[in-house]
Amino acid sequence: MFIFKTIALPHIFRKEKYTKRGRKYYHKRPKSFFAFILKTAAFFWAMSVLAGMATKTIHYENNFADNFEIEEGAYAEDILNEEKIKSINFENKEINDEPLILIFQTHSNEEYADGKTVKDAGCELAKIFSEKYGITVVHDMGEYDKENGEIKREESYKRSGEGVKKLLEKYPSVKIAVDIHRDAYKEGDKAEEKDGKKYALLMPVVGACALKENGEKKDAGVENEFIYENLKFAYDFRKNCGEEGVCKKIYIKPYRYSTYMLPESILLECGNEKSTFEEVENSLYIAAEAIVKTAEISG
Repeated sequence: MFIFKTIALPHIFRKEKYTKRGRKYYHKRPKSFFAFILKTAAFFWAMSVLAGMATKTIHYENNFADNFEIEEGAYAEDILNEEKIKSINFENKEINDEPLILIFQTHSNEEYADGKTVKDAGCELAKIFSEKYGITVVHDMGEYDKENGEIKREESYKRSGEGVKKLLEKYPSVKIAVDIHRDAYKEGDKAEEKDGKKYALLMPVVGACALKENGEKKDAGVENEFIYENLKFAYDFRKNCGEEGVCKKIYIKPYRYSTYMLPESILLECGNEKSTFEEVENSLYIAAEAIVKTAEISG
């Protein structure tokens, strides 16, 4: 049984009309019921758009796929499983004297606009974790992008992997690994500004371990047993950054890179070659807080 309720709709719209004789009112009826509905719907739609422009809110939970950008040549259709990724939860971690976070730089000699390097960014992040949160950090100062004293990026991830594995064996209490990088400038990249401060852009990177050729998946020759945990960590990190515009979309690349050694790992691009180190420092405070929240660190 259907129940209908009659609603008295306003059928008169009052306007002012000016004439040579002065001001008078006239009444105008809508052409039809549907005209009234269309006008009302248009009004509320316009108000919602204006409200959205004013608040600039990003609803991460309602736009899961919009948090990711897939590099051409990477196959990610099978790993961006929203239900599976969101179902992952990280255990709470109590702060004590044991090392909890490992920071390293696979490309430690990448430079910023003022000559500071990614290694300097790693030092700053370690300092923030230690002084602001009381977290014991292992900072790996290894230059994995050098061989025989010269810059050699080829096989740098292999070298960093070997070095990091040794440190994880030495410090089994470490639960989170952070590989700091510097992004390459892309047209449109611009430091965000808030409360008089400028913030370098952050961007998490996850390796899909799969190539895409002619729309089909192709084996990349590498594996990552923690790929879904890595995606969850990156997704929660972006959400926890809070500052709209500071954290770019999670960038999915074809190969494995450096996050395969721990479930709670992140490869984080901090700024680009046009960023000042001050801008990078400002963003590292946001990154540190986001990592603490994402990894469920307390105490």
